[in-house]
Amino acid sequence: MKRTLMLALMAAVMFTLGAASAQEDPFAGMGGGGGDSGLAVPDGSSSIRAKRKASPDMFEARVEKVVIKDENFPTVEAITIKITKAPSVKKGPAAQMKKGEEYQIGLYYEMKDGKFDWDNKTNRENVGAFFLEKGDKVEGQVKEFKDNKFILEFIQRKSK
Repeated sequence: MKRTLMLALMAAVMFTLGAASAQEDPFAGMGGGGGDSGLAVPDGSSSIRAKRKASPDMFEARVEKVVIKDENFPTVEAITIKITKAPSVKKGPAAQMKKGEEYQIGLYYEMKDGKFDWDNKTNRENVGAFFLEKGDKVEGQVKEFKDNKFILEFIQRKSK
């Protein structure tokens, strides 16, 4: 009787272990279905939102300094950048940017009744500038040169 009980107990343990290993990966056999969620980039630097396409008046740079005031969220006071790839245009304010040079830049924001206009697409794109850090690789487009600094239409982290 002891032997039968022991054999039954061992069979139950083996059956349980076998069933558990078969269910080890509950997501096995499931297709991706959702496409790339941006999680495939291990450093988290990618974004799933749309990026602007490259154009001749865009520059690439490295962030040297970001000046923000929390109470002014989401606007940025100033950003210091070092140009790594100058715009290729020959005319306009962007033509003044030179590779290797540092510039203090500001961002252009649309305001509505004295407040940040969340309905403006460019404003929403520029919210990310509030979270830039020293060393970030960025690209942007110059809107104008005013008060001895470049005012950007937009700035975004550079995709790899």
